[in-house]
Amino acid sequence: MLNIWVLGPETDNEDSDGDDKLDTREKRKLTETEDNDQPKKKKKRKKTKMSDVVAREDTEALSPQQLIDAINKQLHSKLSPVEFDEIQLSDKHFCACGSHNSGLAAYFKSVAPTWEKMLKKVKDHKGSPLVLIVTSAATRATDLIRDLKDVKTKKCKIAKLFAKHIKLKEQEKLLQKSTVHIGVGTPNRMQALLDSGSLSLKQTKLVLLDWTWRDLKLRRLIDVPETRTDLWSLLTSHVIPGVKKGHMHIGLY
Repeated sequence: MLNIWVLGPETDNEDSDGDDKLDTREKRKLTETEDNDQPKKKKKRKKTKMSDVVAREDTEALSPQQLIDAINKQLHSKLSPVEFDEIQLSDKHFCACGSHNSGLAAYFKSVAPTWEKMLKKVKDHKGSPLVLIVTSAATRATDLIRDLKDVKTKKCKIAKLFAKHIKLKEQEKLLQKSTVHIGVGTPNRMQALLDSGSLSLKQTKLVLLDWTWRDLKLRRLIDVPETRTDLWSLLTSHVIPGVKKGHMHIGLY
């Protein structure tokens, strides 16, 4: 007797399972390739808030090194080695610095404690103040003059050395015929008056920089590009040469 085996249709389960696995792998590879082809998003750097910068700067104690560092940073690449060496400053070229909380009147008294005696000794040299106060704006200069009301007496004359509502020629004539003891103004106008010869630093003992004051945009004297350029010009061409001679000191407040 013959045993006849009836062979039914072959099942495709095993093959289909293998195909499914291959398809899944292929899909994964395609997905990974697409992901790799897409440009990776750069992480955004957190912007430093101006308020954070101000908070950090306004907690730092004032020192001569702040001006020295600023000069080195701004002018090192713009001057020749000889020129740069000529404007180098050290602590001996400075008087005591103020603090962030000290106003001009208090600071002035601390660096010029014998002010009344200084006024008596001053020679009648036209257009050469004993103290020069440098700030960034005419409106600020006006406020500073008000702050000096206790210093301003009949013997003490204060000159406005800024451009607002005052023509250069008028200031030149005033300085040429008047004895002034304190000059308050902006770097640009002071530079112009010094270049013309109507303003002189022959009798000047102190040059005080309004270093910590900020305008409505929170900018200091050295933060405004135009004012900063004028300040470096004023310092390098007139103030620092006088300081190097030993008869004048710089102060920050």
